[in-house]
Amino acid sequence: HGCRFFLCKNSWGTANRYHGFMFLSENYVRMKTIAVVLRNV
Repeated sequence: HGCRFFLCKNSWGTANRYHGFMFLSENYVRMKTIAVVLRNV
């Protein structure tokens, strides 16, 4: 569909469909983000 997503680690644990991660659409991030912390792993 041409929509971009960010793969983000959540803080709720790993008992979900994506094992501790979630996908956020670029539009959602643009509308809801106040600050971002990036970590090089």
